[in-house]
Amino acid sequence: MRKHAQAGTAYPSDGGEATENKAKITVLTHGSFIGKRFDIAPDGTLAKTSQATFYNGTARVVDAPDAAALVGILNRLTPHDVVILGVLKHGRTEAPIKTARHAAAGDATRSLDHFEHRSGEGWLLLDHDTKTMPVDVGARVDTLGGGVKAIEHIWPELVDAERVMKPSSSGGVYTEGQEPSVATGFHLSALVADVSKSKDILDRLMARAWGAGLAWFTISKSGALLERAIIDAAVAGPERLVFTAPPKLGPGVYRDAPAIQWQHGDVLDIPDQPHGNTWHQNKMAARRRMAGEAAQVRAEYIGKQADKLAKDT
Repeated sequence: MRKHAQAGTAYPSDGGEATENKAKITVLTHGSFIGKRFDIAPDGTLAKTSQATFYNGTARVVDAPDAAALVGILNRLTPHDVVILGVLKHGRTEAPIKTARHAAAGDATRSLDHFEHRSGEGWLLLDHDTKTMPVDVGARVDTLGGGVKAIEHIWPELVDAERVMKPSSSGGVYTEGQEPSVATGFHLSALVADVSKSKDILDRLMARAWGAGLAWFTISKSGALLERAIIDAAVAGPERLVFTAPPKLGPGVYRDAPAIQWQHGDVLDIPDQPHGNTWHQNKMAARRRMAGEAAQVRAEYIGKQADKLAKDT
């Protein structure tokens, strides 16, 4: 993929009817910092904190018809900005964003009441995160050539797609005398023919991941089994926040931002469901393997909650 040099200082405007069927995204600007922040902790280590609640700001729908345009938008984001891959309903191009409790007439909330995926071209997020990845899946990913190659393995058409790959905003952060951190996660955005089918696309890719040995279960604090894979299937919503802006850096913290990579290419259709039932069998086998451990975690959680309730009454 080619690297794109930063250019310009303003977001492109919404194109109205002239670009009605072309891809658009929404940039939300918060009234204060939102996203990740890095500071030097008292013991000298690098400490990360996050502000993930968007409760007061503005939304603006912008044209992102191709990879170059999307990269231009991403390069201009500040630590006050966050992206939504959907658009405002009823053709609105701008709106104040408030919480449901504080919204007045004309305001929008970050919800399905006010955001949608229109039928037509748009950007699909393939969110790759390695934090809960098991050792065996990690080895499989390495064998395939890394995260991007692994995703291409389950969606071969992605190789020639119109796409943008942005490493995690945690990548490249360092303090004096340290090497910049290496980003293991990334956001890979692909241009699809019908963004309203985002959930169907991600569900089919999740099934393909199970068939390819690239999906797994992790256990929540309450003992629930959580489905995970080399892509996140839970990011399809048009109201979903995508934290891709640069982090805020405290005194003595620096960042050598990893380059965004992109390419022009094909607009992708929804992939086929995998043939056969192997993917489902793999998923059920993984669920059975984790069932005992999950039950133990769940029992411990229920016990702790019961003790807490007893102390509070």
